[in-house]
Amino acid sequence: MDSLLAAVHSLGNVPARRLEDRIRELCDKALTADASELEEVFSELRSSLHEHSERLRKIMVLKLSSKKDGHPPERRAI
Repeated sequence: MDSLLAAVHSLGNVPARRLEDRIRELCDKALTADASELEEVFSELRSSLHEHSERLRKIMVLKLSSKKDGHPPERRAI
């Protein structure tokens, strides 16, 4: 599990925890933003959610690949 977590952190520039915090921050901001700010907030939120879903896809690929052959894939293959 530790190697999987390390692989996840290496998938993007922002560690997973910071990305989740950013998503929470943007959700909070959307609740209090005025109409002129909403488009930008939603755009940033959409981008952050997309990045998060891509990371989750990569995690699943790692998990499924390691279960299939018993060995985790090489990081270069991801």
